[in-house]
Amino acid sequence: MLHTLISRTLRSWAASSTSTRPFSSDFKKSYKKAGGDPYGSTKRFPDLHHRVTAELAGAKIQPSWWFNESGTNDTSIGEHITHIMGKFKCSNKTCQKPGWGSKKIAIQIRKFKKHGYDALVFNQRCKECKSLGVMKITEDSYVERLSYRLKKWSGIKVERPVYEEKKGPEHESHLCEGCRAGRCMERKDDELD
Repeated sequence: MLHTLISRTLRSWAASSTSTRPFSSDFKKSYKKAGGDPYGSTKRFPDLHHRVTAELAGAKIQPSWWFNESGTNDTSIGEHITHIMGKFKCSNKTCQKPGWGSKKIAIQIRKFKKHGYDALVFNQRCKECKSLGVMKITEDSYVERLSYRLKKWSGIKVERPVYEEKKGPEHESHLCEGCRAGRCMERKDDELD
């Protein structure tokens, strides 16, 4: 029910002409309790937990890891910042930019007591109109990064993956919500507002 209310509110807000209108404080509090972000700057992917646990199955980790859907920075006992890959399209229906890809999507993996974890994936903004993007992550990169980190936190020796350097556009900190939150490895303070 909360999800339906949030979806309707977000749709009506996005359709309005004032894109900077803030949400009410009651709405923000109720959405935060549900583990979301009313501005869409982060997203969680609990539906990929089964793929992460499948990657961990051969490691025979006990107790097994569980996805914490209500965790916060205040309740976490550890974190790791890294990147995953994916694509975005602009959420602004009037924007002419068709979309963009990124090999540097910031992700904050958080550890909680009793083998709990979650991962916040940070959105990016459109270069043309500065609206938040609609994110589609590369699921394999997400699963790989999380399973690697959870193995490390479980005390399992794992070799650090070698990634070939791929050329692409320069990371633009002013468009990265991870940089704005101080949760991106590519953060350049001189680019932030």
